[in-house]
Amino acid sequence: MDDPVGQHTLEVMSQAQHYNSWLFNMIKPWLKGSVAEVGAGVGNFVGFFLKSQLTITAIDINPTYLQRLSRTHQKVTTFQFDLESSSVPTSLLNRFDTVVSLNVLEHLPNISRALKNISAMLKPGGLAIILVPTFNFAYSPLDKNLGHVKRYSIGQIRDLTNRAGFQEIKSFYINPIGLLGWFIIGKILKRGTIPPTSVRIFDMVFRPVLWLEKYLHFPFGLSLITVVQKS
Repeated sequence: MDDPVGQHTLEVMSQAQHYNSWLFNMIKPWLKGSVAEVGAGVGNFVGFFLKSQLTITAIDINPTYLQRLSRTHQKVTTFQFDLESSSVPTSLLNRFDTVVSLNVLEHLPNISRALKNISAMLKPGGLAIILVPTFNFAYSPLDKNLGHVKRYSIGQIRDLTNRAGFQEIKSFYINPIGLLGWFIIGKILKRGTIPPTSVRIFDMVFRPVLWLEKYLHFPFGLSLITVVQKS
């Protein structure tokens, strides 16, 4: 499956090790038991799951990504699945304690179906950890080029997860500095891809600021983290 822009973005973000580590630590308190990462891509976060001694299954629609991921992380179970499918394979039903979706749902026109499928993968009482980009005023050619259908607010995600049968545990915005950078790169400079140099600079210069967000939450940010529980 050919996805040059998506693959370029995943490769660029693989260089942001400080950011990736910070993001993993932001969701780590809710990780438990058997974990599935839907939309795992080339596995930028799989290593963090393994280091935390979690049983991880990497799920993606793109077989090329999964093949590359398997070569890098040989102990990880992989599964090809389209999150917008009308049904979930029997082998995935009620299987996981936690399902993680990081920057995936914004790509899907049928997000309601995707959330119902995530619910179907979870055991009763299981948790879904969802990260999506926020604030549609920041939607730009960069979003369009990356295949983003839209950006979301807390209220929109809350409504969608409620309708899928989830109960909200916690929702909060993250990375307010990143929102400014996205606005400049996408809306003002109208770039269609994320510049690797900008990512490396952000990863190093703003590292201390990012870790402050472990203790402080802002009323805006580049992304939204939502933790919900299957009823």
